[in-house]
Amino acid sequence: MMKLRNLIFSAALLALGLPAAAQNTFMLSVSPANAQSVISGHGLTVIKELYDGSICVYLVSSPSTDTSEVEAEVESDLRAVGFEPDQIASLPELSGLTQATLTQSNTSILDTLPGRTLVSFFGSTVPSNYTTQAATNIIRLSDARTATHLTGAGVVGIIDTGADPNHPALLPALVPGYDFTRETTFVSEFNDLDPALAAKLQQSNTSILDAQNVLLLNSYTAILAQSNTSILDQSNTSILDSTYPDFGHGTMVAGIVHLIAPTAKIMPLKAFQANGTGYNSDILRAIYYAIGHGAKVINMSFNYTSYSKELANAVNYAVANGSVCVAAAGNSGEQATVYPAALKGVVDVASTSDTDNLFGMASCRLDQRLPDSG
Repeated sequence: MMKLRNLIFSAALLALGLPAAAQNTFMLSVSPANAQSVISGHGLTVIKELYDGSICVYLVSSPSTDTSEVEAEVESDLRAVGFEPDQIASLPELSGLTQATLTQSNTSILDTLPGRTLVSFFGSTVPSNYTTQAATNIIRLSDARTATHLTGAGVVGIIDTGADPNHPALLPALVPGYDFTRETTFVSEFNDLDPALAAKLQQSNTSILDAQNVLLLNSYTAILAQSNTSILDQSNTSILDSTYPDFGHGTMVAGIVHLIAPTAKIMPLKAFQANGTGYNSDILRAIYYAIGHGAKVINMSFNYTSYSKELANAVNYAVANGSVCVAAAGNSGEQATVYPAALKGVVDVASTSDTDNLFGMASCRLDQRLPDSG
């Protein structure tokens, strides 16, 4: 598999694990002609349709509490093309970090961004640190642009926690996406938060940033999502740290994609919530949705340790339809087989530190990663 250095095409590569099965729900793939007979014959109830094609994929539930028995029964039915438990996805690597939390001062984090000034960047105004972060030097972004004059094209579908729809850097690039956790076309990471907490996070950060005159950072979610302590009281910081540990992750991913390919369009596909959880079935729907709505690149900053046939089918469908699929190889620095990165046709991306060393959890400090977030 091709290894892209550092953060190109994929932001931070925070690996999402799939440790557990969603209770009593399964993904069934079956031909349209056999769908009704298989579903009724095994006492299954359709929750939602995941994909409608020559082979249909459904999320179904079973009245039986014996998962293994249900699997064995349906898998023995030759009319069923595929059948596997849905799984709960999570973000263990980000939620497990302890070095930087919202109880830290904003100043200590923002001071790592020297010489903060405003610069123009492809139709928007951004802090200069966004365009000069260490990753751009490691991947020789400037040299690549000079040699090729390429700045990106087409639509990049990002399957993640969503995005900040009012992010000043991302506004010119965002196109309509979908929130699979709420069944709505309005995609916003703030919808995961309590309304009062979301309102506080969207307040101005100027009391901290006035000295540098960086006023636009008031809605830079990827930074303020982890460091807005001056406008939050202690109880709110505890809530955000413990209840919404992965708030801002999707905006961070979008920020890196936009940095690398600023003239490409970004389609946020929300399959994960701010608490770091989501469902494999929603990831599948996001892949099929991306292809159906013209995405030429699909970014998946997550990985599974166990093989999922339905995930492989969805990725194969995307590749067959001309989409470039990019997935995270993980942050642990370990040699391990993970999915979808290990699937045929997927570009898997490993991450390195600011010194271009293989990234491991021992050196994965949140305050070092924040400048990369956009």
